[in-house]
Amino acid sequence: MAQPSTTTEEFDDGWGITQAMYDVVSQNMARIGAISMQQYLYGDSIPGPNTNAPSPPPVPVPSPVAPASTARLTESTHLSAIARLNQACQRAFGTTDVLRYEFIEENGQKSKQCILTITRPDGTKRSYATQPAFAKKAEAKAEASRIAIDMDALDFITFGETSSSSTPSSGPSNDVGLSPPGQRDDGSSSVSIIEKCCVQWRPASITPHWVAFTDSKLSSKYGFALQIQLSPHVERVYMSQPICDTYEEAKEACAKAAIAEGVLNFIKHGNGQVRPPSPKPLPDSPTNERDGQSSNSTAPLALQTFFDSLPRPFPEKFDSNDAHKINAPGWLHSLIQSARGGKLGMSYFFTSGTTPGLHGCLLRIDQPENYKAYLVEAQFAKRADAKAAVTLRAMSRGVGDYIRTIASSVELKVTPQMRSFSSNYVFPTLQSELNKIDPALHPQVEYGKQKDAFGATLIVALPTVSTLPEMRKYEVPCEYRNKADARVAVIAQAAEQGVIEFVRFRGRPPPAGYSSPFILRNYDPDASRKRLQPDNPEESQPSKKQKKDLPRELDHRRSLDVTGEECLGGGHPQDVSEHWPLNTLPFPGYPSDLGSGYGHPQQPIVHGGHPPHGTPLILGPSPLHFDPRPRVHNNMAGPASFSGSDHFKLPGMHSAPSFPYPAIQHEPSNVPIPMLVNTQTLPFPSKRRRDSDLEPGEVFSPSSSQSSQSDVPSQPEGRAGDGGVHHDTSQKPATNTPAPSEERTGKARNEATKSHVKALIEYCVKNGLGPPSIGEERSETNMFKAWIVIGKERFELPRMYRTAEEGKQRVAKQVLARLRSQRKAEDG
Repeated sequence: MAQPSTTTEEFDDGWGITQAMYDVVSQNMARIGAISMQQYLYGDSIPGPNTNAPSPPPVPVPSPVAPASTARLTESTHLSAIARLNQACQRAFGTTDVLRYEFIEENGQKSKQCILTITRPDGTKRSYATQPAFAKKAEAKAEASRIAIDMDALDFITFGETSSSSTPSSGPSNDVGLSPPGQRDDGSSSVSIIEKCCVQWRPASITPHWVAFTDSKLSSKYGFALQIQLSPHVERVYMSQPICDTYEEAKEACAKAAIAEGVLNFIKHGNGQVRPPSPKPLPDSPTNERDGQSSNSTAPLALQTFFDSLPRPFPEKFDSNDAHKINAPGWLHSLIQSARGGKLGMSYFFTSGTTPGLHGCLLRIDQPENYKAYLVEAQFAKRADAKAAVTLRAMSRGVGDYIRTIASSVELKVTPQMRSFSSNYVFPTLQSELNKIDPALHPQVEYGKQKDAFGATLIVALPTVSTLPEMRKYEVPCEYRNKADARVAVIAQAAEQGVIEFVRFRGRPPPAGYSSPFILRNYDPDASRKRLQPDNPEESQPSKKQKKDLPRELDHRRSLDVTGEECLGGGHPQDVSEHWPLNTLPFPGYPSDLGSGYGHPQQPIVHGGHPPHGTPLILGPSPLHFDPRPRVHNNMAGPASFSGSDHFKLPGMHSAPSFPYPAIQHEPSNVPIPMLVNTQTLPFPSKRRRDSDLEPGEVFSPSSSQSSQSDVPSQPEGRAGDGGVHHDTSQKPATNTPAPSEERTGKARNEATKSHVKALIEYCVKNGLGPPSIGEERSETNMFKAWIVIGKERFELPRMYRTAEEGKQRVAKQVLARLRSQRKAEDG
């Protein structure tokens, strides 16, 4: 029976049977185990995996379904992703050779990556890649197939390009990159070693691809690049710099560099191969596929077509899928600039092939002792397109993550702990030790630069002392982002190498058993900010501000109590009753309710007798003032008790005088045990009030009273209460200086707070740093955090403030002090 030719709609032999009808029949027959309609019609005439017509295939392929139909997807859900791709290719092309799976194991055998490439007969390609995270090839292959189906690979197989921005090439996209003619070697050169390894381990599979190029600035100098491509997405590029005078020298230099970088091992085991393949009875011609093409048959390749053929999903995210709008060279330049300190550099070299007017490009990304190279062959009509294409290929191979990893490693060289260790601990200690020797001594820091990386050298010199070492240098290499990081690193390194001990012991070795505290790993950056927990929670509260929900009177009383306790040492009251029995006190009587007129009623001061311990605290020549007509119950057994509100004045303390009157014993009283209080620490004066009563023999002097009033603030009157004295807070202390108005005080305070920000701005402008940028952030608790950015450095304090203005002033103050200190250290 003649074989009718078919189209996508119906057969041409006049039967009038549409393809949709065949699809329905094929699906029903496949369910009962029949072979496909295509195999029945064509038999063995079309080569394919199922060429044995009499025997059923081990895995029957279901019949094709209507293109782009929803029924095709729903009825094939029970099949795996690999089977669905095989089915689509078998239906569209009669073979599954258009599917090519590549496996990459660059990160180890446990991190396999699979790249699926679909190549249509017209030359258009699509690639789909997985992440390198699979231990088995079967898992990676299934994931690549799933990704391809999710990204409309079935439609691409059936219909091809729905819309193309350029004319596809008539053959494979790889172009010929021939090296210039030269003398053939004798077989012992590096070039011959690489070519023999390819013949032995990859017969009829790959051949080394040599590409020559010149430097655009020095056209008389030549370089060479070697591309080893095991599969469309498993390749490596090795190159030599364009510094040779002839092509032969450049090619040999490239081969030597490639061998040193492991090209032979990549050829042998690059994609997981462990041994050379078995020899074939009729080996194919070793001619490279690229060399068999006609140079005049290659059409220019559009940049958008090249971009669409790169593996998906693309590693970098962009807002547009237009290859021209992405501006890949600009993106790469910005990324390298952001990796300061990595000493990265990039170079583009343009190449040409056998087709006149087409351009290729070679990209080299340099790092000290390492580089990465990427190549696109001469298949673009414009050099700008070739430059963008090679950058896009580098992006698809993960150059973005490579550069970001380098930038992160450079940034982590200086940790916050190291920064605090150097700036807050080591450098102040070093400066202090030098000042003990000579105030004019200062550590000096010198900086070096290599590309965009900085290094530093710390120089510490001591005055000449006999034959001991006079100077030491500590150096860190050029591998830091800026001078500030290099300075921090060299100070930290010098500390661990003993710079503090060198200065502290004047160049001599430390004594036996000495353990240096200047070790970075033992440093706690929060230790300097911590304080011991107070025994009394009230001690941790601010003392200079009025506390909320607390009357001013009570706050004042507590301050007096604390002051009195601190006078006795350690802030703890001393009970003298056990050393000084109450019945043996040879003192005059004490009032039971004493009011000083100045605040909290104080315990009486001891006169005439001394406790058996400590230095006696004695009042002045004037005795205690009390009412000369008290109601006293005289009893020789103990002190007397007084009633009423007797204003009691505490005079100043000095040496013990003789008493102007004899001691009198009184009856016992319930007066508390007397406390020894140092009145010099109390906040009220020892001068007598003008309206107070005079003691016997005491004369009132108006002049002295006036002078005392001018020198000492007047205190508010106290009024007797139930067991205490209440203060009238409406009165204010009288001084010679008139009290400023609230408006003037607020204005002065605002001007003072603005000074730090203003001074910082003036300092930055004056020293060429540019005006700083000041920012703030408000938290959920209505607290504010402020920061200041100068250049590329951001400064902030690890705390929150009640107002944004307060935070700005505090940060500005710290930043200004730091800048001035650094400037002083650099100038010194």
